[in-house]
Amino acid sequence: GGGLAGAGRSDQQRARPLAQHGDELGQDGVNGKGRSHRRTATIPPRQFKRGSVMVAPSDTHRGTAMSIIEVDEREELRQQAISAFRLARMSAEPVFDAVTELAADLFDVPISAVTILGREKQLLPGVHGLDIRETPRVDAFCNVTVARDSLLIVEDAAADPVFRDNPLVTGEPHIRFYAGAPIRLGGVPVGSLCIIDKTPRQLTERDRRRLTLIAQTVVNIMELRLAAGTD
Repeated sequence: GGGLAGAGRSDQQRARPLAQHGDELGQDGVNGKGRSHRRTATIPPRQFKRGSVMVAPSDTHRGTAMSIIEVDEREELRQQAISAFRLARMSAEPVFDAVTELAADLFDVPISAVTILGREKQLLPGVHGLDIRETPRVDAFCNVTVARDSLLIVEDAAADPVFRDNPLVTGEPHIRFYAGAPIRLGGVPVGSLCIIDKTPRQLTERDRRRLTLIAQTVVNIMELRLAAGTD
């Protein structure tokens, strides 16, 4: 990523926790289930430790985003799952557009999306409130959602040290609030069902459950399409 700030300081001094938002990861690894797919050794100049992500701050958010991608050892498994489920060929999918419209209406937000994280692009096979079908992978909030493999809630992106310099925050669509639930295929998170607002907000426990259930509905549709041999 971009050059690392704070030359002359130790890696520990430069490192900071990433994405301590929403539901916290358990002490025993991903979601507290006693498993972690992440590296536990220090990776200079980045740090990665069990139960949370540690990275050195860079001069742009891109250094942070690339750190997440590089240290998530499930990345190759993710791309294999995307290939197996034929997700890379998806463009505009009416069924997922309908799901995102429902999510936007249910949570009263202007934007919702079904995202798939390809190697270089974030694909949006379902989207409501935006006129785009892909973004650069490095800009995707969902990088953190899939790295955590749990619900991610960013109540105010403009005040968040991880996301405040993201071009999707500083420019269109001016994201302030983000909540994303992972989409898992074959046990591997490949993307998310997310909702976005242009003003800060919070989610109730009931809303968190709802978002997770909608994400599971997306998974069910994808699995049924594969079983039916439908692209």
